[in-house]
Amino acid sequence: MIPKGRDTVTDAALNINIAPAGDVVVLDMWGRDQPDVMGARAMKVEPRRWWLIGAGASLDAIEKTLGDNGALTPIGGGLMRATLTGPGWRSQLMISGAFDAED
Repeated sequence: MIPKGRDTVTDAALNINIAPAGDVVVLDMWGRDQPDVMGARAMKVEPRRWWLIGAGASLDAIEKTLGDNGALTPIGGGLMRATLTGPGWRSQLMISGAFDAED
């Protein structure tokens, strides 16, 4: 199956929105400093690598602060993002024990 476009699934306890994640950028740091991501959402995926999600407006400022100490690479073209909202999102993720969303 090749996902195309976006989709939304809604029931009484859960809303799932699936859309292309075109706004994901990899931030690689060469040194040991912590990056200043200017308030963007960042997920650390390796010791000196972060995924910045939705940082579009801040990318120029982040790039200027990096200088020669790092690099930004967009990777969102091949990714899909699922956003779960509503009171039932934890129980849906834990069906069959595939994901532990306890406290």
